[in-house]
Amino acid sequence: MIATVTLNPAMDKIIYLSDLKQGSVNRAAGLTAMPGGKGINVALMLNRLGHEVMTLGLLGGFMGEFIETSLVREGVFIGFQHVANQSRSNFIVVDDNGEITQVLEPGPIVSEREIDRFLALYDRTISNCDMVVIGGTIPPGCPPDIYKELIERAKKKGLSTALTAYGEPFERGIEAAPDIVRPDTRFVKIVLGQDKDTAFGRRNLSEKLLGMGIKTVIIAHNRLDHQVQSADDIFELKVSSDVVVNTVTAGDAFLAGFIDGTRRDLGLREASKWAAAMEMAASGDLEKRWANETDIELRLGHVDQEEIDEG
Repeated sequence: MIATVTLNPAMDKIIYLSDLKQGSVNRAAGLTAMPGGKGINVALMLNRLGHEVMTLGLLGGFMGEFIETSLVREGVFIGFQHVANQSRSNFIVVDDNGEITQVLEPGPIVSEREIDRFLALYDRTISNCDMVVIGGTIPPGCPPDIYKELIERAKKKGLSTALTAYGEPFERGIEAAPDIVRPDTRFVKIVLGQDKDTAFGRRNLSEKLLGMGIKTVIIAHNRLDHQVQSADDIFELKVSSDVVVNTVTAGDAFLAGFIDGTRRDLGLREASKWAAAMEMAASGDLEKRWANETDIELRLGHVDQEEIDEG
């Protein structure tokens, strides 16, 4: 079983407007609500691909009840620690031109006691798993080294680990050397002092992460393109995608596809190509947020791998 951790889940509210007018009244043409957060997104996608998934995290209030109920309805196993304060909601505003504006809440303030209870739950739960995927932001009150702690606990049990995040929680988390790292580069250009928008910066970043003991580094850039590097290989994935609607969860789809590919016993290159096709399939619809095997296979021909000069 695969465990995913989302310490700061959200109710994602997708709001459709003909035109977003600042400083004025805006009437929505439609609204869709769904559970969100990086670990939750990965869990839902892996679940649709036939994997047994347990999703863990912190939940509170009626927002938390909505998230929990939605996941159970999808067939995802849940192991949340309930907290006193309300879980957050995110607002994803889509206008007629397809422009997406996001307003992301910080999340509930959590106490040290609630964190300790979650860690005890985490230890018990992951004993039945073989992999832990950790992602997203942390709520106020969470220690910035919480991801490092979670990775270390998982590694002591012999589990493989993956991390996708940014900022201080990411920088502290990589100190524990998770097996797979995919920096969340949606909000930042500079990661660990390197510019992810240049080939030179991406190479330096991945070399730095590999030097810390990380086995596979995935760096997204230019929408759906990626650099993938391990100790033995490095290459670029170039995607020819005519329609990209959902950039909100695209990176989560890539990570889910990569994990699915490795569990199909695909090598690094083929698993990466599978992941890129998964990302394409899940990026065509803001509300879909998943893809099946047929969706992925239909898009494999649109993914090219390019060599990177080893020098």
